[in-house]
Amino acid sequence: MFAQTRKQWEPKVRTGTVHCWRCIELIPATDDWHLGHDDEDRSIIRGPEHGACNLKAAGQASHRYD
Repeated sequence: MFAQTRKQWEPKVRTGTVHCWRCIELIPATDDWHLGHDDEDRSIIRGPEHGACNLKAAGQASHRYD
């Protein structure tokens, strides 16, 4: 399901008119992007996000219980 959903988003993201679901900024057409999931329930796909936004969230989550 995840790969199919990413494939559906790909042409839209490559137009440069899709907003990152985390930071709400546009994802430039040539930028690396990830298909982001909910931070609490990984089975919920939230939508495209900047690669950097995804990695930052993952880093923060890894320290959530420190």
